Amino acid sequence: MFRGEEVLEGRFRFLHCEKTFEGPCRWKNPEFSYLWDFNLHYFEYLSALEELLRVPDHTGGLSNFRATPETGGTKTEKPQVSSLKPQVSKARRRIQDLMDQWIAANPCPAQPGWHPYPISLRAINWIKFFVAHPEFAERPRLESLYAQMLFLEGNLEGHLQANHLLENGRALLFGGLFFEGRDAERWLAKGLSLLKREIQEQYLPNGGHFERSPMYHCILLEGLLDTCVYLESSGRGSEWLQSALEKMCAWTEAIRCPDGTFPLFNDAALGISADPDEVIGNAERMIAYRRRKAAESVRNCDAFYVLDAGAFFCAVDGAPIGPSYNPGHAHSDNFTYELFFRGKRLVADAGTFSYDPGPSRQLFRSTRAHNTVLVNDLEQSEVWGGFRVARRSNPHLSRAGESGGLLVFQGAYRNQAAPALGIVHERLLVACPDRWVLVWDTVEGRGDILAENNIYLGPGWSLSETGGYWQVRHADNANLFFQVAGADHVERATGEHAPEFGKSVPVPRIILRRRGKGGVEMGYLFSVEVFPGPLDLRVSRTAEGVELCLPGFERRIRFEDLHA
Repeated sequence: MFRGEEVLEGRFRFLHCEKTFEGPCRWKNPEFSYLWDFNLHYFEYLSALEELLRVPDHTGGLSNFRATPETGGTKTEKPQVSSLKPQVSKARRRIQDLMDQWIAANPCPAQPGWHPYPISLRAINWIKFFVAHPEFAERPRLESLYAQMLFLEGNLEGHLQANHLLENGRALLFGGLFFEGRDAERWLAKGLSLLKREIQEQYLPNGGHFERSPMYHCILLEGLLDTCVYLESSGRGSEWLQSALEKMCAWTEAIRCPDGTFPLFNDAALGISADPDEVIGNAERMIAYRRRKAAESVRNCDAFYVLDAGAFFCAVDGAPIGPSYNPGHAHSDNFTYELFFRGKRLVADAGTFSYDPGPSRQLFRSTRAHNTVLVNDLEQSEVWGGFRVARRSNPHLSRAGESGGLLVFQGAYRNQAAPALGIVHERLLVACPDRWVLVWDTVEGRGDILAENNIYLGPGWSLSETGGYWQVRHADNANLFFQVAGADHVERATGEHAPEFGKSVPVPRIILRRRGKGGVEMGYLFSVEVFPGPLDLRVSRTAEGVELCLPGFERRIRFEDLHA
Protein backbone atom coordinates (compact mmCIF):
# COMPACT_ATOMS: atom_id res chain seq x y z
CA MET A 1 0.00 0.00 0.00
CA PHE A 2 2.81 2.41 0.91
CA ARG A 3 6.29 2.77 -0.55
CA GLY A 4 8.92 3.71 1.99
CA GLU A 5 10.85 5.77 -0.54
CA GLU A 6 7.82 7.98 -1.15
CA VAL A 7 7.26 8.56 2.56
CA LEU A 8 10.94 9.46 2.91
CA GLU A 9 10.36 12.25 0.41
CA GLY A 10 7.29 13.50 2.23
CA ARG A 11 4.88 12.11 -0.35
CA PHE A 12 1.65 10.59 0.96
CA ARG A 13 -1.06 9.01 -1.16
CA PHE A 14 -4.41 8.00 0.33
CA LEU A 15 -7.73 7.36 -1.44
CA HIS A 16 -6.15 8.20 -4.84
CA CYS A 17 -5.23 11.70 -3.61
CA GLU A 18 -1.56 12.59 -3.24
CA LYS A 19 0.25 15.36 -1.41
CA THR A 20 3.93 16.13 -0.92
CA PHE A 21 5.02 18.05 2.16
CA GLU A 22 8.16 20.04 1.46
CA GLY A 23 8.77 20.63 5.16
CA PRO A 24 7.00 19.27 8.24
CA CYS A 25 3.72 17.44 7.71
CA ARG A 26 0.54 19.45 7.92
CA TRP A 27 -1.79 17.28 9.93
CA LYS A 28 -5.02 18.91 8.82
CA ASN A 29 -5.57 19.30 5.07
CA PRO A 30 -8.92 20.89 4.21
CA GLU A 31 -8.44 20.37 0.48
CA PHE A 32 -8.90 16.64 1.08
CA SER A 33 -11.56 14.60 2.85
CA TYR A 34 -11.67 13.99 6.58
CA LEU A 35 -10.85 10.34 5.83
CA TRP A 36 -7.63 11.42 4.07
CA ASP A 37 -6.50 13.17 7.24
CA PHE A 38 -7.52 10.15 9.30
CA ASN A 39 -5.20 7.99 7.19
CA LEU A 40 -2.35 10.43 7.73
CA HIS A 41 -2.84 10.19 11.50
CA TYR A 42 -3.02 6.37 11.54
CA PHE A 43 0.76 6.04 10.95
CA GLU A 44 0.23 2.83 8.98
CA TYR A 45 3.10 3.94 6.72
CA LEU A 46 5.49 3.11 9.57
CA SER A 47 5.66 -0.45 8.25
CA ALA A 48 6.90 0.80 4.87
CA LEU A 49 9.61 2.88 6.53
CA GLU A 50 10.46 -0.07 8.76
CA GLU A 51 11.29 -2.09 5.65
CA LEU A 52 14.04 0.42 4.91
CA LEU A 53 15.69 0.10 8.30
CA ARG A 54 17.03 -3.43 8.01
CA VAL A 55 18.31 -3.29 11.56
CA PRO A 56 20.23 -6.58 12.12
CA ASP A 57 18.42 -7.49 15.37
CA HIS A 58 14.95 -6.76 14.03
CA THR A 59 12.72 -9.80 14.52
CA GLY A 60 9.51 -8.39 13.05
CA GLY A 61 7.55 -9.90 15.93
CA LEU A 62 5.98 -8.72 19.16
CA SER A 63 8.11 -9.47 22.20
CA ASN A 64 7.86 -8.89 25.93
CA PHE A 65 9.38 -5.38 25.82
CA ARG A 66 7.51 -3.17 28.25
CA ALA A 67 7.96 0.49 29.01
CA THR A 68 7.01 3.28 31.36
CA PRO A 69 7.26 6.99 30.62
CA GLU A 70 9.34 7.32 33.77
CA THR A 71 12.11 5.03 32.49
CA GLY A 72 12.24 6.75 29.12
CA GLY A 73 11.81 3.46 27.31
CA THR A 74 14.33 0.72 26.83
CA LYS A 75 17.82 -0.02 28.04
CA THR A 76 18.73 -1.28 24.58
CA GLU A 77 21.78 0.57 23.29
CA LYS A 78 21.09 2.67 20.19
CA PRO A 79 22.98 1.72 17.05
CA GLN A 80 25.29 4.42 15.78
CA VAL A 81 23.56 6.19 12.89
CA SER A 82 26.90 6.79 11.18
CA SER A 83 27.43 3.05 10.88
CA LEU A 84 24.22 2.48 8.94
CA LYS A 85 23.68 2.85 5.22
CA PRO A 86 22.49 6.29 4.05
CA GLN A 87 18.96 5.07 3.28
CA VAL A 88 18.72 3.45 6.69
CA SER A 89 19.89 6.64 8.34
CA LYS A 90 17.37 8.64 6.36
CA ALA A 91 14.57 6.24 7.31
CA ARG A 92 15.52 6.48 10.99
CA ARG A 93 15.44 10.26 10.90
CA ARG A 94 12.17 10.27 9.00
CA ILE A 95 10.47 8.02 11.53
CA GLN A 96 11.73 10.13 14.43
CA ASP A 97 10.69 13.36 12.70
CA LEU A 98 7.19 12.13 11.88
CA MET A 99 6.52 11.04 15.45
CA ASP A 100 8.02 14.19 16.95
CA GLN A 101 6.21 16.44 14.46
CA TRP A 102 2.92 14.77 15.30
CA ILE A 103 3.50 15.31 19.02
CA ALA A 104 4.44 18.97 18.57
CA ALA A 105 1.62 19.83 16.15
CA ASN A 106 -1.22 17.94 17.84
CA PRO A 107 -1.74 19.01 21.44
CA CYS A 108 -4.68 17.35 23.15
CA PRO A 109 -7.53 17.48 22.07
CA ALA A 110 -6.68 18.73 18.53
CA GLN A 111 -8.72 17.07 15.81
CA PRO A 112 -8.62 14.81 13.94
CA GLY A 113 -5.50 13.49 15.66
CA TRP A 114 -7.20 13.02 19.03
CA HIS A 115 -10.32 11.41 17.62
CA PRO A 116 -10.59 8.01 19.37
CA TYR A 117 -10.45 6.02 16.13
CA PRO A 118 -7.15 7.47 14.82
CA ILE A 119 -5.75 7.27 18.36
CA SER A 120 -6.59 3.55 18.43
CA LEU A 121 -4.88 2.72 15.15
CA ARG A 122 -1.93 5.05 15.72
CA ALA A 123 -1.32 3.73 19.26
CA ILE A 124 -1.24 0.15 17.98
CA ASN A 125 1.12 1.07 15.14
CA TRP A 126 3.46 2.96 17.47
CA ILE A 127 3.46 0.13 20.02
CA LYS A 128 4.21 -2.52 17.39
CA PHE A 129 7.05 -0.37 16.10
CA PHE A 130 8.47 0.34 19.57
CA VAL A 131 8.38 -3.37 20.41
CA ALA A 132 10.31 -4.23 17.24
CA HIS A 133 12.64 -1.21 17.54
CA PRO A 134 12.88 -0.24 21.21
CA GLU A 135 15.64 2.29 20.54
CA PHE A 136 12.96 4.63 19.17
CA ALA A 137 10.91 4.50 22.39
CA GLU A 138 12.32 7.67 23.89
CA ARG A 139 10.70 9.39 26.83
CA PRO A 140 8.79 12.21 24.99
CA ARG A 141 7.25 9.67 22.60
CA LEU A 142 6.29 7.34 25.42
CA GLU A 143 4.78 10.23 27.36
CA SER A 144 2.70 11.18 24.32
CA LEU A 145 1.60 7.60 23.76
CA TYR A 146 0.69 7.30 27.45
CA ALA A 147 -1.40 10.48 27.26
CA GLN A 148 -3.15 9.19 24.15
CA MET A 149 -4.05 5.99 25.97
CA LEU A 150 -5.47 7.93 28.91
CA PHE A 151 -7.53 10.09 26.55
CA LEU A 152 -8.79 7.05 24.64
CA GLU A 153 -9.83 5.33 27.86
CA GLY A 154 -12.08 8.27 28.68
CA ASN A 155 -13.48 8.66 25.17
CA LEU A 156 -14.40 5.19 23.95
CA GLU A 157 -16.77 5.22 20.98
CA GLY A 158 -19.75 3.70 22.71
CA HIS A 159 -22.04 5.97 20.72
CA LEU A 160 -20.92 4.33 17.46
CA GLN A 161 -19.95 0.86 18.68
CA ALA A 162 -19.30 -1.58 15.80
CA ASN A 163 -15.78 -1.69 14.32
CA HIS A 164 -14.73 1.56 16.03
CA LEU A 165 -15.35 0.17 19.50
CA LEU A 166 -13.56 -3.05 18.61
CA GLU A 167 -10.48 -1.04 17.58
CA ASN A 168 -10.73 1.00 20.81
CA GLY A 169 -10.61 -2.27 22.74
CA ARG A 170 -7.62 -3.53 20.79
CA ALA A 171 -5.72 -0.31 21.50
CA LEU A 172 -6.44 -0.55 25.24
CA LEU A 173 -5.20 -4.13 25.25
CA PHE A 174 -2.00 -3.19 23.38
CA GLY A 175 -1.40 -0.27 25.73
CA GLY A 176 -1.99 -2.47 28.75
CA LEU A 177 0.51 -5.06 27.55
CA PHE A 178 3.09 -2.46 26.53
CA PHE A 179 3.16 -0.21 29.60
CA GLU A 180 3.49 -1.11 33.28
CA GLY A 181 1.70 0.19 36.33
CA ARG A 182 -1.85 0.61 37.58
CA ASP A 183 -3.06 2.46 34.49
CA ALA A 184 -1.70 -0.28 32.26
CA GLU A 185 -3.33 -3.00 34.33
CA ARG A 186 -6.63 -1.15 34.06
CA TRP A 187 -6.27 -0.70 30.28
CA LEU A 188 -5.49 -4.37 29.85
CA ALA A 189 -8.50 -5.45 31.90
CA LYS A 190 -10.79 -3.07 30.04
CA GLY A 191 -9.38 -4.02 26.68
CA LEU A 192 -9.80 -7.74 27.31
CA SER A 193 -13.33 -7.29 28.63
CA LEU A 194 -14.31 -5.04 25.73
CA LEU A 195 -12.83 -7.34 23.08
CA LYS A 196 -14.46 -10.46 24.48
CA ARG A 197 -17.83 -8.72 24.65
CA GLU A 198 -17.61 -7.11 21.21
CA ILE A 199 -16.34 -10.20 19.41
CA GLN A 200 -19.35 -12.07 20.76
CA GLU A 201 -21.62 -9.19 19.70
CA GLN A 202 -20.12 -8.35 16.32
CA TYR A 203 -19.37 -11.73 14.75
CA LEU A 204 -22.08 -13.76 13.09
CA PRO A 205 -22.58 -17.55 13.35
CA ASN A 206 -20.39 -18.42 10.36
CA GLY A 207 -17.61 -15.97 11.26
CA GLY A 208 -18.51 -12.84 9.26
CA HIS A 209 -18.47 -9.34 10.73
CA PHE A 210 -21.94 -7.95 11.39
CA GLU A 211 -21.46 -4.71 9.45
CA ARG A 212 -21.56 -6.90 6.31
CA SER A 213 -18.52 -5.33 4.63
CA PRO A 214 -15.92 -7.84 3.39
CA MET A 215 -13.33 -5.04 3.50
CA TYR A 216 -13.91 -4.31 7.19
CA HIS A 217 -13.99 -8.03 7.89
CA CYS A 218 -10.46 -8.35 6.48
CA ILE A 219 -9.23 -5.21 8.29
CA LEU A 220 -10.51 -6.43 11.64
CA LEU A 221 -9.29 -9.98 11.11
CA GLU A 222 -5.76 -8.72 10.43
CA GLY A 223 -5.93 -6.66 13.61
CA LEU A 224 -7.21 -9.53 15.70
CA LEU A 225 -4.46 -11.81 14.41
CA ASP A 226 -1.95 -9.22 15.64
CA THR A 227 -3.76 -9.12 18.96
CA CYS A 228 -3.56 -12.88 19.32
CA VAL A 229 0.18 -12.89 18.65
CA TYR A 230 0.81 -10.08 21.18
CA LEU A 231 -1.19 -11.90 23.83
CA GLU A 232 0.76 -15.11 23.25
CA SER A 233 4.15 -13.41 23.19
CA SER A 234 3.28 -11.65 26.45
CA GLY A 235 2.45 -14.93 28.16
CA ARG A 236 -1.31 -14.33 28.17
CA GLY A 237 -3.82 -16.93 27.12
CA SER A 238 -5.57 -16.44 23.80
CA GLU A 239 -7.78 -19.54 23.58
CA TRP A 240 -10.91 -17.37 23.72
CA LEU A 241 -9.71 -15.56 20.60
CA GLN A 242 -8.27 -18.52 18.70
CA SER A 243 -11.61 -20.24 18.15
CA ALA A 244 -13.21 -17.02 16.90
CA LEU A 245 -10.29 -16.42 14.53
CA GLU A 246 -10.70 -19.88 13.03
CA LYS A 247 -14.29 -19.06 12.03
CA MET A 248 -13.33 -15.62 10.72
CA CYS A 249 -10.62 -17.18 8.55
CA ALA A 250 -12.99 -19.85 7.22
CA TRP A 251 -15.47 -17.08 6.28
CA THR A 252 -12.71 -15.21 4.47
CA GLU A 253 -11.79 -18.31 2.49
CA ALA A 254 -15.42 -19.00 1.63
CA ILE A 255 -16.15 -15.49 0.32
CA ARG A 256 -12.89 -15.17 -1.66
CA CYS A 257 -13.53 -14.37 -5.33
CA PRO A 258 -11.72 -16.09 -8.23
CA ASP A 259 -9.45 -13.07 -8.79
CA GLY A 260 -8.27 -13.17 -5.17
CA THR A 261 -10.39 -10.22 -4.02
CA PHE A 262 -13.68 -10.07 -2.11
CA PRO A 263 -17.18 -8.93 -3.20
CA LEU A 264 -17.60 -5.16 -3.04
CA PHE A 265 -20.80 -5.32 -1.01
CA ASN A 266 -21.80 -2.35 1.16
CA ASP A 267 -18.87 -0.09 2.07
CA ALA A 268 -16.06 -2.11 0.55
CA ALA A 269 -13.17 -1.11 -1.68
CA LEU A 270 -9.96 -2.72 -2.82
CA GLY A 271 -6.57 -1.46 -1.71
CA ILE A 272 -7.54 -0.62 1.88
CA SER A 273 -7.31 -4.00 3.58
CA ALA A 274 -5.12 -6.93 2.75
CA ASP A 275 -6.68 -9.26 0.20
CA PRO A 276 -8.09 -12.62 1.39
CA ASP A 277 -5.04 -14.63 0.31
CA GLU A 278 -2.70 -12.38 2.27
CA VAL A 279 -4.95 -12.49 5.31
CA ILE A 280 -5.14 -16.28 5.24
CA GLY A 281 -1.40 -16.55 4.60
CA ASN A 282 -0.79 -14.44 7.71
CA ALA A 283 -3.20 -16.62 9.68
CA GLU A 284 -1.27 -19.72 8.63
CA ARG A 285 1.95 -18.15 9.88
CA MET A 286 0.58 -16.50 13.03
CA ILE A 287 -1.95 -18.99 14.44
CA ALA A 288 -1.19 -22.13 12.39
CA TYR A 289 -4.51 -21.86 10.57
CA ARG A 290 -5.14 -24.69 8.11
CA ARG A 291 -6.79 -23.90 4.80
CA ARG A 292 -9.82 -25.82 3.65
CA LYS A 293 -9.01 -28.68 1.31
CA ALA A 294 -12.25 -28.36 -0.65
CA ALA A 295 -15.08 -25.84 -0.72
CA GLU A 296 -18.77 -26.57 -1.15
CA SER A 297 -20.37 -25.32 -4.33
CA VAL A 298 -23.02 -23.40 -2.36
CA ARG A 299 -21.67 -21.49 0.64
CA ASN A 300 -23.54 -19.49 3.24
CA CYS A 301 -21.32 -16.65 4.42
CA ASP A 302 -23.83 -15.30 6.94
CA ALA A 303 -26.44 -14.55 4.23
CA PHE A 304 -23.85 -13.58 1.65
CA TYR A 305 -24.30 -16.63 -0.56
CA VAL A 306 -21.69 -18.02 -2.93
CA LEU A 307 -22.71 -20.14 -5.92
CA ASP A 308 -19.48 -21.68 -7.20
CA ALA A 309 -20.53 -23.01 -10.59
CA GLY A 310 -17.42 -23.90 -12.57
CA ALA A 311 -16.74 -21.15 -15.10
CA PHE A 312 -19.26 -18.98 -13.22
CA PHE A 313 -18.83 -17.74 -9.68
CA CYS A 314 -21.61 -15.70 -8.11
CA ALA A 315 -21.74 -13.92 -4.76
CA VAL A 316 -25.20 -12.67 -3.72
CA ASP A 317 -26.05 -10.24 -0.93
CA GLY A 318 -29.07 -11.76 0.80
CA ALA A 319 -28.25 -10.22 4.17
CA PRO A 320 -29.91 -7.55 6.29
CA ILE A 321 -28.25 -4.18 5.92
CA GLY A 322 -26.27 -4.41 9.17
CA PRO A 323 -26.61 -3.88 12.92
CA SER A 324 -29.80 -2.02 13.71
CA TYR A 325 -28.04 0.51 15.95
CA ASN A 326 -25.34 1.38 13.41
CA PRO A 327 -26.01 0.55 9.73
CA GLY A 328 -23.61 3.32 8.66
CA HIS A 329 -21.70 1.16 6.16
CA ALA A 330 -24.85 -0.27 4.57
CA HIS A 331 -26.05 0.29 1.01
CA SER A 332 -29.63 0.09 -0.28
CA ASP A 333 -28.88 -3.05 -2.26
CA ASN A 334 -31.00 -6.11 -1.40
CA PHE A 335 -30.05 -9.07 -3.60
CA THR A 336 -27.32 -7.28 -5.49
CA TYR A 337 -24.68 -9.68 -6.72
CA GLU A 338 -21.28 -9.96 -8.34
CA LEU A 339 -20.71 -12.50 -11.09
CA PHE A 340 -17.36 -13.80 -12.30
CA PHE A 341 -16.79 -15.63 -15.57
CA ARG A 342 -13.53 -17.52 -15.99
CA GLY A 343 -11.98 -15.54 -13.18
CA LYS A 344 -13.01 -12.09 -14.43
CA ARG A 345 -15.53 -9.82 -12.71
CA LEU A 346 -18.38 -9.87 -15.23
CA VAL A 347 -21.09 -8.16 -13.14
CA ALA A 348 -19.67 -5.65 -10.66
CA ASP A 349 -21.14 -4.10 -7.55
CA ALA A 350 -21.00 -0.31 -7.27
CA GLY A 351 -18.11 -0.27 -4.81
CA THR A 352 -17.37 2.74 -2.61
CA PHE A 353 -16.01 6.04 -3.91
CA SER A 354 -16.12 8.29 -0.84
CA TYR A 355 -17.43 8.65 2.69
CA ASP A 356 -18.04 12.39 2.33
CA PRO A 357 -21.75 13.30 2.46
CA GLY A 358 -23.00 14.54 -0.88
CA PRO A 359 -24.30 13.43 -4.29
CA SER A 360 -21.52 10.90 -4.93
CA ARG A 361 -21.92 9.19 -1.56
CA GLN A 362 -25.69 9.10 -2.03
CA LEU A 363 -25.36 7.66 -5.55
CA PHE A 364 -23.05 4.81 -4.63
CA ARG A 365 -25.27 3.76 -1.72
CA SER A 366 -28.49 3.95 -3.77
CA THR A 367 -30.56 1.05 -5.10
CA ARG A 368 -30.12 2.27 -8.68
CA ALA A 369 -26.33 1.95 -8.41
CA HIS A 370 -26.53 -1.79 -7.68
CA ASN A 371 -27.36 -4.95 -9.58
CA THR A 372 -30.91 -5.19 -8.34
CA VAL A 373 -34.44 -3.88 -8.97
CA LEU A 374 -35.69 -0.36 -8.26
CA VAL A 375 -39.49 -0.33 -7.92
CA ASN A 376 -41.51 2.85 -8.57
CA ASP A 377 -38.33 4.87 -8.09
CA LEU A 378 -38.36 4.00 -4.37
CA GLU A 379 -35.17 3.16 -2.49
CA GLN A 380 -35.21 -0.27 -0.89
CA SER A 381 -33.92 1.37 2.29
CA GLU A 382 -33.66 5.09 2.95
CA VAL A 383 -29.94 5.82 3.04
CA TRP A 384 -29.03 9.44 3.70
CA GLY A 385 -26.15 11.61 4.88
CA GLY A 386 -22.80 9.92 5.00
CA PHE A 387 -23.66 7.00 7.29
CA ARG A 388 -27.38 7.14 7.99
CA VAL A 389 -30.30 4.85 7.19
CA ALA A 390 -33.94 5.61 7.99
CA ARG A 391 -36.60 3.01 7.10
CA ARG A 392 -34.99 -0.33 6.26
CA SER A 393 -36.28 -3.17 4.09
CA ASN A 394 -34.44 -6.22 5.34
CA PRO A 395 -35.13 -9.54 3.58
CA HIS A 396 -37.72 -11.82 5.13
CA LEU A 397 -36.56 -14.69 2.89
CA SER A 398 -32.94 -15.49 2.05
CA ARG A 399 -31.74 -19.01 1.29
CA ALA A 400 -29.69 -21.06 -1.14
CA GLY A 401 -28.86 -24.62 -2.08
CA GLU A 402 -28.37 -27.17 -4.82
CA SER A 403 -31.46 -28.58 -6.48
CA GLY A 404 -31.62 -30.79 -9.54
CA GLY A 405 -28.00 -30.08 -10.44
CA LEU A 406 -28.57 -26.31 -10.29
CA LEU A 407 -27.17 -23.86 -7.74
CA VAL A 408 -29.96 -21.60 -6.53
CA PHE A 409 -30.47 -18.46 -4.44
CA GLN A 410 -33.93 -17.22 -3.46
CA GLY A 411 -34.66 -14.01 -1.60
CA ALA A 412 -37.61 -11.69 -0.92
CA TYR A 413 -38.27 -8.45 0.96
CA ARG A 414 -41.14 -6.02 1.58
CA ASN A 415 -40.40 -2.39 0.87
CA GLN A 416 -40.66 -0.38 4.11
CA ALA A 417 -39.90 2.98 2.51
CA ALA A 418 -43.53 3.11 1.32
CA PRO A 419 -45.33 0.27 3.12
CA ALA A 420 -48.79 1.39 1.96
CA LEU A 421 -47.89 0.33 -1.60
CA GLY A 422 -47.41 -3.28 -0.50
CA ILE A 423 -44.33 -3.75 -2.70
CA VAL A 424 -42.68 -7.17 -2.46
CA HIS A 425 -39.64 -8.05 -4.55
CA GLU A 426 -38.54 -11.67 -4.94
CA ARG A 427 -35.34 -12.66 -6.74
CA LEU A 428 -34.38 -16.10 -7.99
CA LEU A 429 -30.79 -16.56 -9.13
CA VAL A 430 -29.96 -19.89 -10.74
CA ALA A 431 -26.56 -21.13 -11.95
CA CYS A 432 -26.17 -24.10 -14.27
CA PRO A 433 -22.49 -24.98 -13.80
CA ASP A 434 -20.27 -23.97 -16.73
CA ARG A 435 -23.30 -23.14 -18.91
CA TRP A 436 -25.39 -20.19 -17.75
CA VAL A 437 -26.64 -17.98 -14.94
CA LEU A 438 -30.27 -16.84 -14.77
CA VAL A 439 -31.68 -13.93 -12.77
CA TRP A 440 -35.49 -13.83 -12.45
CA ASP A 441 -37.32 -11.05 -10.61
CA THR A 442 -40.94 -10.91 -9.49
CA VAL A 443 -42.47 -7.71 -8.13
CA GLU A 444 -45.92 -7.38 -6.58
CA GLY A 445 -47.67 -4.30 -5.25
CA ARG A 446 -50.82 -2.21 -5.19
CA GLY A 447 -51.64 -0.24 -8.31
CA ASP A 448 -49.19 0.68 -11.05
CA ILE A 449 -45.77 -0.94 -10.95
CA LEU A 450 -42.63 0.24 -12.74
CA ALA A 451 -39.69 -2.08 -12.18
CA GLU A 452 -36.21 -1.03 -13.25
CA ASN A 453 -33.55 -3.74 -13.31
CA ASN A 454 -29.94 -2.56 -13.43
CA ILE A 455 -26.93 -4.65 -14.45
CA TYR A 456 -23.42 -3.17 -14.28
CA LEU A 457 -20.70 -5.02 -16.16
CA GLY A 458 -17.19 -5.03 -14.77
CA PRO A 459 -14.23 -3.10 -16.20
CA GLY A 460 -12.84 -4.58 -19.41
CA TRP A 461 -16.18 -5.90 -20.69
CA SER A 462 -17.99 -4.55 -23.75
CA LEU A 463 -21.52 -5.05 -25.01
CA SER A 464 -22.88 -5.30 -28.56
CA GLU A 465 -26.38 -6.14 -29.80
CA THR A 466 -26.89 -8.86 -32.41
CA GLY A 467 -30.48 -9.65 -33.34
CA GLY A 468 -32.38 -10.92 -30.31
CA TYR A 469 -29.40 -11.14 -28.00
CA TRP A 470 -26.32 -9.29 -26.83
CA GLN A 471 -22.72 -10.37 -27.05
CA VAL A 472 -20.54 -9.68 -24.02
CA ARG A 473 -16.82 -9.61 -24.67
CA HIS A 474 -13.79 -9.07 -22.48
CA ALA A 475 -10.53 -7.51 -23.59
CA ASP A 476 -8.84 -10.84 -22.80
CA ASN A 477 -11.09 -12.68 -25.32
CA ALA A 478 -13.62 -14.11 -22.87
CA ASN A 479 -17.00 -14.18 -24.65
CA LEU A 480 -20.56 -15.03 -23.69
CA PHE A 481 -24.14 -14.00 -24.42
CA PHE A 482 -26.78 -11.92 -22.64
CA GLN A 483 -30.50 -12.49 -23.30
CA VAL A 484 -33.61 -10.88 -21.80
CA ALA A 485 -37.11 -12.20 -21.09
CA GLY A 486 -40.19 -10.26 -20.03
CA ALA A 487 -38.87 -6.68 -20.20
CA ASP A 488 -40.79 -3.93 -22.07
CA HIS A 489 -37.69 -1.84 -22.55
CA VAL A 490 -33.98 -2.67 -22.80
CA GLU A 491 -31.45 0.16 -22.74
CA ARG A 492 -27.68 0.30 -22.88
CA ALA A 493 -26.06 3.10 -20.88
CA THR A 494 -22.86 3.94 -19.02
CA GLY A 495 -22.57 3.45 -15.29
CA GLU A 496 -19.98 4.12 -12.61
CA HIS A 497 -17.94 1.56 -10.74
CA ALA A 498 -15.64 2.46 -7.84
CA PRO A 499 -13.31 -0.46 -7.14
CA GLU A 500 -11.20 1.76 -4.85
CA PHE A 501 -11.76 4.87 -2.76
CA GLY A 502 -11.39 7.95 -4.93
CA LYS A 503 -11.36 5.94 -8.17
CA SER A 504 -14.43 5.74 -10.40
CA VAL A 505 -14.37 4.10 -13.83
CA PRO A 506 -17.09 4.01 -16.50
CA VAL A 507 -18.60 0.59 -17.15
CA PRO A 508 -21.35 -0.75 -19.43
CA ARG A 509 -24.77 -0.60 -17.80
CA ILE A 510 -27.88 -2.49 -18.93
CA ILE A 511 -31.30 -1.20 -17.87
CA LEU A 512 -34.43 -3.37 -18.12
CA ARG A 513 -37.87 -1.91 -17.42
CA ARG A 514 -41.34 -3.35 -17.20
CA ARG A 515 -44.69 -1.76 -16.30
CA GLY A 516 -47.76 -3.51 -14.99
CA LYS A 517 -50.77 -3.43 -12.69
CA GLY A 518 -50.36 -5.25 -9.40
CA GLY A 519 -47.16 -6.99 -10.42
CA VAL A 520 -44.53 -7.73 -13.07
CA GLU A 521 -41.97 -10.42 -13.87
CA MET A 522 -38.79 -10.26 -15.93
CA GLY A 523 -35.37 -11.83 -16.12
CA TYR A 524 -32.13 -12.24 -18.00
CA LEU A 525 -29.53 -14.84 -18.75
CA PHE A 526 -25.75 -14.90 -19.13
CA SER A 527 -24.74 -18.00 -21.09
CA VAL A 528 -21.81 -19.50 -22.96
CA GLU A 529 -24.14 -20.51 -25.82
CA VAL A 530 -26.93 -18.41 -27.28
CA PHE A 531 -30.50 -19.69 -27.14
CA PRO A 532 -32.17 -19.25 -30.55
CA GLY A 533 -34.59 -16.37 -31.28
CA PRO A 534 -36.23 -14.30 -28.55
CA LEU A 535 -35.54 -16.04 -25.27
CA ASP A 536 -38.38 -18.46 -24.52
CA LEU A 537 -38.05 -18.59 -20.75
CA ARG A 538 -40.80 -19.76 -18.42
CA VAL A 539 -40.61 -19.67 -14.64
CA SER A 540 -43.66 -21.17 -12.89
CA ARG A 541 -44.17 -21.37 -9.15
CA THR A 542 -45.81 -24.23 -7.31
CA ALA A 543 -46.24 -24.83 -3.59
CA GLU A 544 -43.19 -27.10 -3.62
CA GLY A 545 -40.87 -25.09 -5.81
CA VAL A 546 -40.24 -23.57 -9.24
CA GLU A 547 -40.56 -25.07 -12.71
CA LEU A 548 -37.86 -23.69 -14.97
CA CYS A 549 -38.13 -24.10 -18.76
CA LEU A 550 -35.60 -22.99 -21.37
CA PRO A 551 -35.33 -24.25 -24.97
CA GLY A 552 -34.15 -27.84 -24.62
CA PHE A 553 -33.94 -27.60 -20.83
CA GLU A 554 -36.50 -28.24 -18.09
CA ARG A 555 -35.84 -28.54 -14.40
CA ARG A 556 -37.72 -28.38 -11.11
CA ILE A 557 -36.20 -26.45 -8.21
CA ARG A 558 -37.47 -27.71 -4.88
CA PHE A 559 -37.75 -25.25 -2.04
CA GLU A 560 -36.90 -27.98 0.46
CA ASP A 561 -33.39 -28.08 -1.04
CA LEU A 562 -32.75 -24.43 -0.14
CA HIS A 563 -31.51 -23.41 3.29
CA ALA A 564 -30.89 -20.16 5.15
